[in-house]
Amino acid sequence: DKSKMNKGNGFMVYRKILNKHLEILGVRITMQQISPLAGSLWGSEPKPVKDYYKELSEKIKKAHINRVENYVKNNRNENMSRKTIKDMTTKNGGNVFIIFRKQLTEYLRSLGYNYSMQEHSKIASYLWSIQPKEVKSC
Repeated sequence: DKSKMNKGNGFMVYRKILNKHLEILGVRITMQQISPLAGSLWGSEPKPVKDYYKELSEKIKKAHINRVENYVKNNRNENMSRKTIKDMTTKNGGNVFIIFRKQLTEYLRSLGYNYSMQEHSKIASYLWSIQPKEVKSC
């Protein structure tokens, strides 16, 4: 389960914040460049700093899961069981686009369209790109 695998990964948050900080300073570097830099800096950080980022990461994860669960609960139909909702919010780390793509794929298949996963992904990507911000932030 991806949501459990990344739970509390403070380094990922640390690296992202470092990257944003560098961008604000006008320093643009690739993720391949920032990862070793962040790793080196992370290694020299004291435990309280690492604990702070781990706690922040856990808060972010909980907020994301709650947002996805609320989206699914508010948009479920009568045929969706509690297990289905749980599966949708935990599979793929609760990624809203993945859920959107999965639902679209199921809908298209119910209409008789049997595209390959690659074709479904292209269709879903296009439709996702034109969705309002409110849908994407669920």
